[in-house]
Amino acid sequence: MKCWVCSRQARGYGHTDNRHGIGNPRRYPIDWVFCSRRCQDAFHRMYGHWADAQKFGKEVEMIDASDIERAAMRQCLKAFGERIAARDPDRRNPAESTRPASQPWSAH
Repeated sequence: MKCWVCSRQARGYGHTDNRHGIGNPRRYPIDWVFCSRRCQDAFHRMYGHWADAQKFGKEVEMIDASDIERAAMRQCLKAFGERIAARDPDRRNPAESTRPASQPWSAH
């Protein structure tokens, strides 16, 4: 089996879903296995945030990005936007688009 986080070979670290009672097969998901304590801890942090969000009816929080990560995201999104605009100039200003709304976007 492969680690759920990094896809390396799993080495005996697992997960129990304590929301379900003892003896319930959903308590022991067989595909949630990990290669190391580090991957197991990363999964449990992520799963804990998700479970709390589900319990309290909130959205799952995004990562707390550093300044360097935010700059990298802006740079990537800018390049992505320029690429989309080059492929389909009508997407720059949808109000002026000559393409009918029912026509799907075509890849060139």
